[in-house]
Amino acid sequence: FSIGNLWIMASTTKGGATDDSSTLGKKDKKKLKKLRNRVFKVQNEGERSGILTPQEWEEYKRLDPDYHSNDHTRVGPSIRIRKRKEGIKVEGAQHRDLLAWLLKQILFPEKNEAPMSKKRKREENNKESIHTVTLPPWVSVHNPGSTSSIIALEIHLPLSVSLKLDRLDSFLESCKKTHCSTKTRTKWFQGHTPRSISDSLLYFNSKHNKKSKPENISKSTEEIVAELEGMLVQPQELEKEGYPTKKGSEANKAQSTSLTPTEKIDISTTSFEDATALVEKIGFRTEKQDDDDDQLYVSTATSADTTESSSQSDQPPRVFGMDCEMVRTSAGRELARITMVQFQSFQQDGNTMTTTTIMDELVKPNKTVLDYLTRHSGMSPKVLDPVTTRLAQIQVALLRFLRPNDILVGHSLENDLKATHLLHPRVIDTALLFRASNKRTKFSLKHLSAYLLQKKIQTGSHCSEEDASIALELAIRRAWFGESFQVPSGDDRRSLFEGLSAARIMFAGPADWLHSHITNNSNGIHALNYDDVPKCKKAVLAWQSSPRKTDFIYSQWNVQEENKDENMKELEDAVVCTV
Repeated sequence: FSIGNLWIMASTTKGGATDDSSTLGKKDKKKLKKLRNRVFKVQNEGERSGILTPQEWEEYKRLDPDYHSNDHTRVGPSIRIRKRKEGIKVEGAQHRDLLAWLLKQILFPEKNEAPMSKKRKREENNKESIHTVTLPPWVSVHNPGSTSSIIALEIHLPLSVSLKLDRLDSFLESCKKTHCSTKTRTKWFQGHTPRSISDSLLYFNSKHNKKSKPENISKSTEEIVAELEGMLVQPQELEKEGYPTKKGSEANKAQSTSLTPTEKIDISTTSFEDATALVEKIGFRTEKQDDDDDQLYVSTATSADTTESSSQSDQPPRVFGMDCEMVRTSAGRELARITMVQFQSFQQDGNTMTTTTIMDELVKPNKTVLDYLTRHSGMSPKVLDPVTTRLAQIQVALLRFLRPNDILVGHSLENDLKATHLLHPRVIDTALLFRASNKRTKFSLKHLSAYLLQKKIQTGSHCSEEDASIALELAIRRAWFGESFQVPSGDDRRSLFEGLSAARIMFAGPADWLHSHITNNSNGIHALNYDDVPKCKKAVLAWQSSPRKTDFIYSQWNVQEENKDENMKELEDAVVCTV
């Protein structure tokens, strides 16, 4: 697998066979001619062509005098993109369906389905399984009856190595002389739960009941804010999730100031020099702050003097959505744009939220920009070169405006607070609020928006105003509708290999991967623990050439960051040997 793509390799026709069938009878010659025509005539208009059953394939091998010779033309199964489907982007789950369909061909060749009782058949028809799977609409399989085993290689590369995928792609392209190599643009992450490649290929999707329409609820703005109070991230979780915290030596540092609170954010009131001086006076470093990052942090908890702070705490908390865009500099990721959206009201019909954008500022990074990350941030030299506003001015403006009891809402908000070098104790993080039931999987903001709000976002570069508004709306709707406003759990997924105890299946890869998908369940699958690519390759080749036929081999190969050139060469050699 390459990033975002999938290569399907299979033996394929190389040309016509010689006509040395003089020892055959007239009837067998006629039969061989028909079989040869089907074997070598590739058609990709429909889902299947060529030899369709193992029985026909065995008959072809028996009749063809060239098949068992040392220089016979290589023939076999091939998987191609169906006519008029070229260039489409496919779902990862469709590759799972393809694997399941091929496995069904191997295990249940007679009727192309597993034998089962009428009751079992009715149950299976109501859920996805190997018994009910069909070929994806873009796939055309030639000579499916010649399929005897399947090997799937899942390859993970660090970003620094992934740029060398062109070498691997070039090799796979060159294999078209002896193999059918089909490359697809694949969307791996879909459904209710973020999916890894293994999750997409090894499990059938859970089928959930249709979302029920929320009951008619009426809540005042004060009641909504009270609900939001219960969603605040707790102090111990802030530290666990990597939110910036003061260093122990800075914890008791006096930082009260005489900043006058403002009712609106105005960057122009403080010059860069004055802002820098103020931040140097009250700022501090945080735990785990990079040495290259020399910008000090400030905290809203100590932004005003005691009298002002006391009067502010008596006021009701305000709620803001916040999002930032960053660029990469020599100091790491620096702030390039910050947006804050203030919650005003939520209509009683539960469909309309009113907000006000109170801040949307471009910020000039302190260090030289190494990468504008334009694809995600939307930033470019043309956008940032004219900008004069600096981070220190943003910090002072936020200190003047934000009250200690205000609530900030964002998605993975720790990144935004690090970018603004700001500590604020009262935050709602939608990445944590909408975690999957296993408490480990975090949904992307794009996924939450699509599923819960039916809104498509981030179709191009990210927009901080859009992302801030979406995060705020997700939190407000959760406060309005309660815990039922959540993506459904995906824990009841069904393994691709459920009920296939008679199949001979082998998995090879890292221990944690095997534990997650294989050894943690009772399934009779052979699991071999290897962490490095060469050992995985040896295991795959040994099982591939074993006298006892293996129906399905799946191996995960991880190329390490260390010695990446050497590891990339090992990967290429391993792929060459396996193919």
